[in-house]
Amino acid sequence: MEKAQALCRQFLNNSDADAAAFAILDFKTGEFQSFCESEINDPIWFDLASLTKPLTNGYVALKEKDKLSEFDSILNHKAGLPAWAILDRDHWKEHILSFKSVDSETLYSDLSALRFMLEAQKKLAIEYRDYLYKFWKGRLKYWLDLEEDEVTLQNGYYKSKPNFRSVHDPNAYNIKEPLSHAGVFGTIDGLAKVLLEFDQELNLLDFMQKAPRTSRFVGGFDTAEGESLAGSGYPPLTFGHLGFTGTSVWISPEKKLGWILLTNSTKHYWFNKKELNDLRRSLGESVWKES
Repeated sequence: MEKAQALCRQFLNNSDADAAAFAILDFKTGEFQSFCESEINDPIWFDLASLTKPLTNGYVALKEKDKLSEFDSILNHKAGLPAWAILDRDHWKEHILSFKSVDSETLYSDLSALRFMLEAQKKLAIEYRDYLYKFWKGRLKYWLDLEEDEVTLQNGYYKSKPNFRSVHDPNAYNIKEPLSHAGVFGTIDGLAKVLLEFDQELNLLDFMQKAPRTSRFVGGFDTAEGESLAGSGYPPLTFGHLGFTGTSVWISPEKKLGWILLTNSTKHYWFNKKELNDLRRSLGESVWKES
């Protein structure tokens, strides 16, 4: 962990981010190690951004796989839905449901993530917040449910004012409902515990090890390919996800090992992520090399 801490300190010195939290997960023992480098008091609730997708859709899809398998192409971004759009608060559901689901090449899509949620809620007769909060047990929360004393970081601006305590994603912010593509916040320790229990409850690693790799996304998770931000030396079946605000999760089912990075690299801007991506690769390389 000393090398990881040094890498995170270097990142903070060279970027505008306020914090860099890191954890290594041991799925064999169900234990983890973590730290948070910041001058701000810990624990910090980070905007997890698109890590929301596997923590919502991925969990629901695996837990209810016998009932939701018909929506696998939507879950894994192969249903022909557009990648993104500005959604209207009053009519976003109709907009999402207006698209015909057609088998297609992979196109990573926030609209696809939202469509899966709508289909799952209808099929299961559930509300995502109620369903997921039983699993998260207060360790993850939608941004709308954060308490006043739960510390968050700045992620961008709204109407020229620094954005604190609100989701960075514009659609989640405008719609102001629990969604599946963005809007979940968590601490480093809270997220680590949730991921470990994800595996303990649903045998996530076994599923990801045995699932056919016919496309980039599997079970709502991304998979490591080529020069991946999972870091050099990643095992062949590594899976995880990235988040726009500067978050990452990568897990090796072969090694039963994973790592998490949480930052607020979008504090002032989003378009230059060189330092963040260098950190992601360096941390991943260090974890895989030492395992």
